[in-house]
Parts: sequence; C-alpha cells; structure tokens
Amino acid sequence: LAQWIADLVPGPESWRNCVRRLAAGYGPNVLRVAGDLEAARAGMELARQLWATGSDPAGLLDPGRLLELEASRYRDECRFDDALARLTEAEAVGRAKGRILVNKGTTLEAMGDYEGAVEALREAERHIDRASDPRLWYKQRGNLAVNYSLTDRFQEAAKLVREIRAVVEGLGDQDEVLR
Repeated sequence: LAQWIADLVPGPESWRNCVRRLAAGYGPNVLRVAGDLEAARAGMELARQLWATGSDPAGLLDPGRLLELEASRYRDECRFDDALARLTEAEAVGRAKGRILVNKGTTLEAMGDYEGAVEALREAERHIDRASDPRLWYKQRGNLAVNYSLTDRFQEAAKLVREIRAVVEGLGDQDEVLR
C-alpha cells in the first residue's frame, strides 16, 4: 500500500524517489517480520538505491526511518554490530529518538546485554510522549519490564506490567495484552 501511494505522489522526480525510497523500506520490513530475511535483504537494497536518487529539500520525511528498518533486519540476522551502527546513524539524523532507542534496547537484549538494554530503554522513556504515541510508550515499558526480569529486578518489572496493562487493554491491542 505504501508503495502504491508513493507512486501517486505528485512533484519533481527527485521528491517522488525520496517518497518511494521510504515506502520501499516497509515491504522488506514486513518480509523480515515474516522471517524471510533473504527477500527482506533484496528489498532493502532497492530502497537504498532509491535513497541515492531521491531528494527531500523541505525535510518532510524522517531521514532516519529507513536506517531503523535496516537495523531491525540486521538484528534479526544476528548482525548486531551492523544493527547498532545503523541505529547510531539513525540517531544522528532521525526525528524519532524514542523509537530508535527502543530498537537499540531490543538489539542489546538480543545480544544478551540486558543492562545495556535497560539503559537504552530508560533513555527512550524521556523521548516518548505517551499521549501522542501510546503504542511506542507501552512497547518501551513492556520491553523494559522484560529486561528488568532478565536482570532479576522482578518488583520493578511487576510495577511496569501493572502500569501498562490498563493502557494496553484500553486500546484493545490483544497481541500486547498477551505479551
């Protein structure tokens, strides 16, 4: 859908390529989540090619988003150093520091660095607005609870679970309720 919409965007070709590049990153991300890392890798290569031909002179799009998506793929491929490098790049240019830090926390958790994950997730908390992005807020809190558990801080984890349960249930996100 994102790619179809991107093809309909009017404007100069360099702007349209910029929009296409961002849209092209979402298909590979869906493939990554589905476990098809080879197809995700190929699709992300197309997005990177479009990145080189695009231009966003008004700065409307988040230049860090594609880097975040690529970092998630690297994490799933267990290429942790590459994932952290992409997240560092994303943090330098991106507009969603909270989301980038949640991704970093998830990557550090996958590496077994639970204390590092706690640190990244606590930092993310300062950059997330619960009212404007409740899903990211409870994802950060839930991931923090998991990492508190992994570092034997069970009371802190339980407190967070109680805190987010009402929000998650109120939003009707059944997947997160189970999580």
